[in-house]
Amino acid sequence: MISVLPKCKGIQDVIKVHEAKDLATPPSCDVQGLECCHIVYY
Repeated sequence: MISVLPKCKGIQDVIKVHEAKDLATPPSCDVQGLECCHIVYY
């Protein structure tokens, strides 16, 4: 399980999740829950 990403602003963070092979994990959101990163399939 990957911990919540510190900050999600671009696709770069999403690619890291893709490389981790955790596509089944729900979208990672910032601690404040304001910015969320949705997993993108390539």
